[in-house]
Amino acid sequence: PRAVTYGLNSVRNNLRDLPRREAPLAAVQALLDDLRHTAVRELSGAALSAYLDTCQQRISGIHQAVYATYFDFRPEPPQPG
Repeated sequence: PRAVTYGLNSVRNNLRDLPRREAPLAAVQALLDDLRHTAVRELSGAALSAYLDTCQQRISGIHQAVYATYFDFRPEPPQPG
């Protein structure tokens, strides 16, 4: 979890300097908050596996938010008139 937290903190710090950062930054912060408030050392077996699966899904969600915000940007079509 420390390596994941370190990586997410780096992403968060870099997002802070970018425009339109709200959605990806919120996703990163939500996962960071969850990591801080979860007693990961107390999880084992199926509970640990499920928690890690959830973390992976949320990291994928962060990826999607970054992609949608910065790489799949589609300008609005011109309005008629």
